[in-house]
Amino acid sequence: ERNLTYGVHYQISVYVDCKPCPARYICDYTQNPVTCSYPSVTQQRENFNDCLKRYKQLSCATVNGLRVDCSKNSSHVSFLEPDLYKCNQIPYFCDATTYNNSVWNILTDLNGRVLPSEDQENSYYVDNTEFLNEVSAGLATKQTVSGCCSCERHWMPYYFQDSSEVETGYPDNK
Repeated sequence: ERNLTYGVHYQISVYVDCKPCPARYICDYTQNPVTCSYPSVTQQRENFNDCLKRYKQLSCATVNGLRVDCSKNSSHVSFLEPDLYKCNQIPYFCDATTYNNSVWNILTDLNGRVLPSEDQENSYYVDNTEFLNEVSAGLATKQTVSGCCSCERHWMPYYFQDSSEVETGYPDNK
């Protein structure tokens, strides 16, 4: 059979305000809240960490360890840090995840001078203590992102549905 039929051979879905799970994830809709039976939480975390290793962004710091725009300041240390924003856009986690507003830990020596690029690239993300203090004071809230298994598919409009009516289409007058 050469024809592809919507709903039989393929489907198109719309997701509103959420990101669906990757194709190999298996969601368990019998649980409340919905979670997944595959992959394990450990594997989900490994997938996320692999993303951080794969995708990097250029960052810069002054000699005193303050972040600066790389294009506007010539006296800085530049280094590649993992692209946390990009990896947070990919739905690696089945369950809801709460974020503490992490920041890259810019390393300095005992005199407060920033360490070389190689050391910066071996650093890690830490919780933003200023943000956590604001949360404690009730001035800010942590961001919670729904898990990918709670993302519901919305069906496409009626014209994608199987119809017993044969559409003649429009005459080709080219």
